[in-house]
Amino acid sequence: MRLVDLRELEDPISFDTDLCIVGSGPAGATIAKEFAGSTIEVLVIEGGGAEQTFANQALYEVENVGAARTTQQELVRNRVLGGTSQTWAGRCVSFDDIDFERRTWVPHSGWPISPMDIAPFLDRAREYLGIGPNVYSDKLWKILGNEPPRPPIDSTRLGTQFWQFSRDGYNNREPTRFSRSIAAISEANVNVLMYANVTRVNTNADGMRVESLEIRTLEGKRFEVKAKIVVLACGGIENARLLLASKRTVRNGVGNVHDLV
Repeated sequence: MRLVDLRELEDPISFDTDLCIVGSGPAGATIAKEFAGSTIEVLVIEGGGAEQTFANQALYEVENVGAARTTQQELVRNRVLGGTSQTWAGRCVSFDDIDFERRTWVPHSGWPISPMDIAPFLDRAREYLGIGPNVYSDKLWKILGNEPPRPPIDSTRLGTQFWQFSRDGYNNREPTRFSRSIAAISEANVNVLMYANVTRVNTNADGMRVESLEIRTLEGKRFEVKAKIVVLACGGIENARLLLASKRTVRNGVGNVHDLV
């Protein structure tokens, strides 16, 4: 794997790859690791570098029109190799069954997938997170070889909920830092562009297929990435912001035909 500082390349350059992953955080790093050593050429695009800088973090500025934040967003969102895993506490829990169900009192609720559909992927993900079995109910007592507390909890009124805390394979005193995970990829089919900020997703005329990504450095250099498959893995806020900002072909933003992005 090569870590490439985009600021040091001559403009213009066009990159062609099989799989382009935007973001090197937990999701992006894990996908890259899954494809490492395969015949698929993988290019990871990261807006930051190996160290966090004020200039890169400034791109995360948002206008908050809801309830006041209790924690400054720059402390919980990191534009750096490894993404926000640089500062996360590592607390993990699975979705509840009701999260997938349609609820009449929750607009737009319900998913076309079930907990069973994602269960195999959760089992694979836990290896990257450094956690135990994906069990968070009172069934975990037996797995741990412990007796449940006495007196027993009235399950009609209260439910048991466990959390697990990620542990890094390189330093078990810390949660998993995915900067280490991605830096440990040695296979030649994975490369990482650093200081590369995706500014627009370009699609075909009907907005149904991604044709290229526009990327820039803070110094103003512009590049283009063409890929057979593009994965946006830059977080819930940044994924949405990037899609909404990509209005060159699709007036309301990519994937926003129904105004739900």
